[in-house]
Amino acid sequence: MTAIPLKFQSGDALVFRNATGVTELWGVVERKRGGYLLRSFNGSDQRTWSDDEIDSAYGARRLIHYPCNVQGLPKSIADVLEKTWEYWPEEVRRHAERRAVYMVKVDAIIDAYPDKMEAYAAAAEAIYTEHCEEWKAEDIKLAIRRAAEDAVLRRRRKPRLSDTQSVRTPPFRKPSPYTIRAWYILWSQYGRDIRLLIPHRHLRGNRRARYPRRWDDGPDTYKAMASAVEDYYMRMPRKRKNFAYNKYKEICEEKMFRA
Repeated sequence: MTAIPLKFQSGDALVFRNATGVTELWGVVERKRGGYLLRSFNGSDQRTWSDDEIDSAYGARRLIHYPCNVQGLPKSIADVLEKTWEYWPEEVRRHAERRAVYMVKVDAIIDAYPDKMEAYAAAAEAIYTEHCEEWKAEDIKLAIRRAAEDAVLRRRRKPRLSDTQSVRTPPFRKPSPYTIRAWYILWSQYGRDIRLLIPHRHLRGNRRARYPRRWDDGPDTYKAMASAVEDYYMRMPRKRKNFAYNKYKEICEEKMFRA
């Protein structure tokens, strides 16, 4: 059986990471027989990467595909696209998945309306009406589970009924047509990747670094923190905050950082 190669479009961006962790950004020029002609963004010559090379890098998790030209992207968008879908917490992924339902609806009806704002309003109304009760129930169920997990972590005991009886969830509101428009423009303009619909709640609040940061390839305490969260919490089948924090402290002690 003939293997089906990964499919890319002209203008897409591919990030390859080598064995030492160094990354290099390439742009897709065109499909070639048995591979793709790529151009490096560092100024080196174009070359054809074979399907085997690309598949090997993808299988080893050394390849990230961006269905758009990432050069010149706003930093907030580039930061989101640099992270895998699995990196984001369950609650965040759920919000993005719901936004994607609105986007699919807009795509289906937008050509039927002379005014796009009417399409955004119709999509907001239709999806909210169809999924409101279902999504409310999901939010309540998740909030109860999170409250029970927190109770176990705090008291090291089985949760009591009172731990979940007082659970409150934020009001479930229908998005405005302007909100739908903002989501749709961002999503459609930069490759329709579901990660573009990730809520940017992680950007709220005081973002001034407490400790010195390194913006080059050198390590710092924030990179150590991100590594510990990714390797010892997000990827673990059993997620334990204390375990991940202790690993973070070990990394800081090894690198002589301040935890």
